[in-house]
Amino acid sequence: MPHKCTKCGRIYKDGDEALLRGCKCGNRRFYYLRKVPRKKEKKNDDLSNIKVILDGVYEIDVDSLMKNKPVIVSKEEGRYLVSIASIFKNLKNKRKD
Repeated sequence: MPHKCTKCGRIYKDGDEALLRGCKCGNRRFYYLRKVPRKKEKKNDDLSNIKVILDGVYEIDVDSLMKNKPVIVSKEEGRYLVSIASIFKNLKNKRKD
């Protein structure tokens, strides 16, 4: 993993001798740069508002739940769990209005 000089910002590869001797600018302090996993961008055509990432780890679209949209859970692409009770609850509320 690369390291970055705290003074000049020069980047050195892991195991470079400059990490032991110091940077060309004279500095001996470096930041360790780790790879950050990229987040998947949310698709507009996604139906679910709760996604199961791992067991016990969920990605929740709070905006759609607050707008009283039906609860749709997806664990894998193409398979959905739809809460029928939430659909009927929304229909009942709309009829009262």
